[in-house]
Amino acid sequence: MQIITKCGINMVSQNRSDYHVKHYITSQQHILQSVENSLHQLNTETIDVFLIHRPDHLMDASEVAEAFSKLKKDGKVLHFGVSNFLPSQFDLLSSFLDFPLVTNQISFSLLDLTPLENGTLDQC
Repeated sequence: MQIITKCGINMVSQNRSDYHVKHYITSQQHILQSVENSLHQLNTETIDVFLIHRPDHLMDASEVAEAFSKLKKDGKVLHFGVSNFLPSQFDLLSSFLDFPLVTNQISFSLLDLTPLENGTLDQC
C-alpha cells in the first residue's frame, strides 16, 4: 500500500471559512502545512507520494521546489508529483528540482482527449 495525497485546491465550503473564492495555492507555507495536516490525519510519519493537485497560474516553481526539497530532506515525503499539469508546467517545476517528479496524474477519457493534443501523453 502506498500513501498518496495532494494539496493545492482551496474549495469554498462551510468547513473552510477562510476561503471565499475557489482558487489554487502552491505557496511553500501552504505545501508544508498541507503535508503536516495529511501526516496528522493519516496517522503516519511518511507520505509515499505528494502531488500538487492542479496548476496554479501564480505558482513560483522555485518556492514549490524549495518546499519539496525540505519535505524530502526531513523524511516526511519520499516522492513528489503533480496532477493535471501541461508538459511545460511539468518541465518548469522539474527544472528547479534535483530529483525527478514521479508522476503527472492527468484527466483522460473518451470525453476528454485533450492530453492527446497538448503533448501530455507524449511526455508520459
